[in-house]
Amino acid sequence: MKKLIYSLLILFIYSCGERTEEHSVNNQNFESITLDRASVLVVQLDSVEIEKMKQKYGEENFYISADDIMWYNSIMLEKMDSLNIPVLYSEKDKIEIITNDFKRTIVKDSTFSIYTYFYYNGNEVERKDIFDLIEE
Repeated sequence: MKKLIYSLLILFIYSCGERTEEHSVNNQNFESITLDRASVLVVQLDSVEIEKMKQKYGEENFYISADDIMWYNSIMLEKMDSLNIPVLYSEKDKIEIITNDFKRTIVKDSTFSIYTYFYYNGNEVERKDIFDLIEE
């Protein structure tokens, strides 16, 4: 039963992603983040994208799912805090991650959910599922 709930939540998280409207990427929708150690980057939907999700799925369904996602996010925050791994947040449509070895650009797309997670392990940046971050 627990696996079924996790599977349904993961399915909802990935299906909730809304395509970000085409924006000219300017300073308001762009952010550069420099990482020099293991870190988690959480890309959040902005208020306009969240309102679209509410309309698409209904407010009640949205808030039920958002509550679950926020609960798992709090577990992830506790774990990262215990490991002394910083967690950074951004709502920008385009994010450039800068490390000592490379630059990587992340652009929001239709697969992004309320929270979309990226983990920098010191060598590479990977998109991660919340449950992967909790279990690592």
